[in-house]
Amino acid sequence: MTTPQSFGAGLAATGNAMQGIIDSSNRGEFRVTPDAGNDLIRTFGDFQDELDAMISDMGILAQRTQLGDSPAG
Repeated sequence: MTTPQSFGAGLAATGNAMQGIIDSSNRGEFRVTPDAGNDLIRTFGDFQDELDAMISDMGILAQRTQLGDSPAG
């Protein structure tokens, strides 16, 4: 399982790498092959899936414990 810290660090590193790619592209020094582009799309899809799971987990943790009758008494 990815921890929030490692996920955040990975996301920050990806942001930094993407800025380098954008800068290189703007200078005409960078090209993406279709296979590499598909890998990038898949990677960002994986990041989105992980982020969605974390958001869901945080919602569960944020719920208050219901008070009242319970089987435990």
